Amino acid sequence: EGGPEWTGQLGITLYGPPQGLEGKRKKIASAWRKKSGHVLKGVKAGKYLLEVLLADHRHIKKSREITVPQGAGLTETVVLNIGQVRFDYSLSEGGKPFSWQAGWNVLEPKANFEGKRKRLVNFWRKKSGTVFWLPAGKWLIGGVLADARYMKTSKTIEVVPGGAERHTFNFNGGLVRFDAKLSEESQPFKGSLAWKVLGKPKGLEGKRPTIASFWRKKSGSIFVLPAGEWQLFGELPDHRHVRLTTKIAISPGSEELHVFNFKAGTVRFDATVEGKKVDNQLGLEVLSGKADLSGKRKKIASFWRKKSGHITILPAGDYVLSARLADVKNCLLYTSD
Repeated sequence: EGGPEWTGQLGITLYGPPQGLEGKRKKIASAWRKKSGHVLKGVKAGKYLLEVLLADHRHIKKSREITVPQGAGLTETVVLNIGQVRFDYSLSEGGKPFSWQAGWNVLEPKANFEGKRKRLVNFWRKKSGTVFWLPAGKWLIGGVLADARYMKTSKTIEVVPGGAERHTFNFNGGLVRFDAKLSEESQPFKGSLAWKVLGKPKGLEGKRPTIASFWRKKSGSIFVLPAGEWQLFGELPDHRHVRLTTKIAISPGSEELHVFNFKAGTVRFDATVEGKKVDNQLGLEVLSGKADLSGKRKKIASFWRKKSGHITILPAGDYVLSARLADVKNCLLYTSD
């Protein structure tokens, strides 16, 4: 009220009176991307619904009933009642701006009977320091990192008409880089990796909730994780019997390099009969080298309908290996001690 004139572009629509049982209104006139002061000509006298929205901020919309007098024009002043807000965010309280893009939900502060909140607008893939226009009043702002949607933050803000306020958000996390090897001396593993970050055990069964998971990533990939202590589960997606578990601790605003040793080796299975390569499809089974008290051995891995020369990765250790022809029943080619 009493503030400077809006210099941006507007959308202006004039609707007639409600008609029929549903009360629908007919569009009488409209104008798009016009400046403040635009004139709608040839409007007959009568009552109308005037709707004005900001062309580049369409969540800002004002509507009101107006009456156009007979034989005279009408000047209608629309007060937008909005303010500017700037959203800055980091990974720690008072930390440097975080470079990853974020998304913002602007929600009504009060929830309905179902506990849900009405959303005014969503801003997606915005950088720290981006400025928005919002209607005056209190709003619940929910933030999420666009490429790490398990990283969230929220706070209630108040927008002042004509104001310009800066709001800071803390995602409370740290950056981690996961490097992986098959042995202490080997080069970084070139294949795909999978990581699952688990929280503290919950409930009577002691299950751990999944905080984040990453599939088919390369060694050296960088992730952002919430601050805290987590259990990390890693595996090779193409050799899922090769796994590791460990614990990691994340501090707000930290940047940590983690090197993981899967303690495994690459093996190739060649099959021959009387010195000649077997072209048939094979079934291969890898069992633990140690049997339990009942004489049974734990199955480590199995491969079905593979050709001679099949290559895989196995955890370091001693194993019993068996091979059979896939299409010949009970045809055991080989079993090791």
